[in-house]
Amino acid sequence: MQATRRPIIFVAHGLGGIIVKSALIHSYAAQKTALKDHRSIKLSTYGIIFMGTPHQGSDGVQFGKLLMNIASVFVAVDDCIDKYLERDSEWLQQQLSQYGLISRDFTTKFAFEEFLTPTKLGPLIIVVPRASAVVPGAAHTETIAMHADHINMVKFASKEDIGYRTVSSHLWIMTQDATAIVRSRWEEENRIDTGMQTGFLSWVGSDEV
Repeated sequence: MQATRRPIIFVAHGLGGIIVKSALIHSYAAQKTALKDHRSIKLSTYGIIFMGTPHQGSDGVQFGKLLMNIASVFVAVDDCIDKYLERDSEWLQQQLSQYGLISRDFTTKFAFEEFLTPTKLGPLIIVVPRASAVVPGAAHTETIAMHADHINMVKFASKEDIGYRTVSSHLWIMTQDATAIVRSRWEEENRIDTGMQTGFLSWVGSDEV
């Protein structure tokens, strides 16, 4: 039980950020269904650092196929992923809308790449431009410029690496309030559950009289 209530801070790179948002949206929806165990994800999540996540999709290229061309990246990509990740796709906009309803409950950092990334075909490109990596108007957010390309923004040579120092400093700041905030959420959740159980037992008791 205690493990499910530990504070969570996600660090998600690229498409991993899309998956994290989907998980949090699902967790929020589960609070109103029989899947009560799933709600612990959202309740325990204090913050997220999105590292080059294409929130707005890819601009002018198919992001899935682009990943195939990036040096040292070898993944199988389904054509349907390309459709979902097109610039301002309906699916991405729907996800942004759903996530926007709960984003205020988290501390969020949007990191974007500043350097061009080499591809197998030769040209250097910005894989996820700042306009896609940063969600405008989101609450409790901060933007982080990473002096690296899309691949190396999450690879650090040592603790002295400027990228490591940047990310670790943000994580350290986030951890300072995470435990207290998440604990207060669970205390409120317990009060609500206790109230509902008490009300149900009172209703059952009155029905039996």
